[in-house]
Order: sequence, then C-alpha cells, then structure tokens
Amino acid sequence: MMPHLRIAILTYNAIEFSVRCLKSLADHTKLHHDICVLDNGSEDGTRDWLIGRHASNERILLSPINLGVPKGRNVLLADIIQRSGGDDLIVFLDNDTEVLNGWHDPFLDLFVEKKDVAIAGVTGHRINILEDRRELLPSPDTGPTEVDVVSGYCLWVRASVARVLGPFDENLGQFWHEDDDYCVRANSLGYRVFALPDASIIHHGHKSRVVELDPIETEYNSLRNQHYLVQKWRHFGFVDESGGIRRATKFSGTE
Repeated sequence: MMPHLRIAILTYNAIEFSVRCLKSLADHTKLHHDICVLDNGSEDGTRDWLIGRHASNERILLSPINLGVPKGRNVLLADIIQRSGGDDLIVFLDNDTEVLNGWHDPFLDLFVEKKDVAIAGVTGHRINILEDRRELLPSPDTGPTEVDVVSGYCLWVRASVARVLGPFDENLGQFWHEDDDYCVRANSLGYRVFALPDASIIHHGHKSRVVELDPIETEYNSLRNQHYLVQKWRHFGFVDESGGIRRATKFSGTE
C-alpha cells in the first residue's frame, strides 16, 4: 500500500507562482494526497484566490499576519499531524516550486527501501561547523545521496518522525536555516537525510520570500541565525570533534 502524501505549502504574495505550483500538483501527483495551504498574510489577491478554490483535497488556512517560515510551518505541521497516520509522508513545498511528471517516484522509492530515512529533499549538503557559522559543502549531482541537511523548498519527512522531532525552531525569526536545524536534529536521533537532485521539481528561487530581500539585511539575518544554531548544536552535542554533524546509530545494520 502506497503512503498517503500530506503536502504543506506556505503562501505569501507571488500569486502567479502559487497558481503554477497548485496546478502542477493537480496535473502530476498520481497518488492519493491532500494539500494544506497556509496563507501568511498576503496582500496581492492570494487570499481571495485561495478562498475561492473548491478542490476537495485542499485545506486552506489563513493567518492575519506574516508569521514567517518556522512559525508558519509549525501551524501547518500541527494541523497535518493530527490528521496523519504513522505511514504518511509530509511534503513541505515552497509556493515557487513546480512539480513535473513522476516528481514523487524517487522519494517514494527511497522511503520504502530505506526505513531509517527520516527526511529527503532535492538539494542537500554535508556541512562543516566552524566557530560561528556552518559551511555548506558542494551539493551532490546525483542521488539518492546521504547528506546532513536538505533545502526546505522541497522537504519530505515521515509523519512518524515529525512527531518525534517536534516543531521548527521559532527562535530563528521569520526565516533562514530552520531546514538545517530540522535535519541536524533528525541526524542526532539516528535518522538519515538524503538528497535526490534528479527529482523532477523546478524551484524558481526566492519568489516565496517572507520579506523583501535587501542584500545587507539578508546576510546579517543569515549569519545571526547560523551563529545561534552553531551554539545550539554544540550545546546539545550534535557536533563532533572534527566539526562534523554527529550521527546516532539508531538503526544499526540498516542499508
């Protein structure tokens, strides 16, 4: 029996990309799924467009303000978890993604084959932990490849694991690196994280931003959050002596 997909999407303005995202999901998702959308205080007509949709497998939530990414995803996660079974797969997608035919197949194959995989995405990295930031190593060109972290624009997680991991870290503010932290915590519990760069998904990149991206402010917020996470990860013992991410051995002997 194939797992049920619970697709979670945050929208914030960029209505043209949200339209393309939901249309692509309707056209190319060939198994049982539902979609939960949280609008994060859009002001460009997105809210009225979402309210006017009547797809039977869509659930629309509206926030009066922009909650940001970690808190917004936690609202989605709380709503989805209460309706999910243990074998369900939760898929976080940014609203500036488009999926193509067969987009879900390599992820489903991975989760069925490797029972210790907790999280998977398209773009992933091994990371080095430096004094006050993390360094991303080159993303693999082929997959599935085990990594430390995957980018949150397409992030799959088992519902059973999401219950164990708990919420995204809202101390990170509106955005930046909540996906890194989520993956590092999964590693610390003995789960594995994989990148599948060949998956048929297009990411248009930063069209779903929660704020206008001023380059100076962007760099400041990113470095601030990295500094916070490096301290947090070291405090909880998630970093080994060489600056790598420590992996527990929850599933010894699993390939």
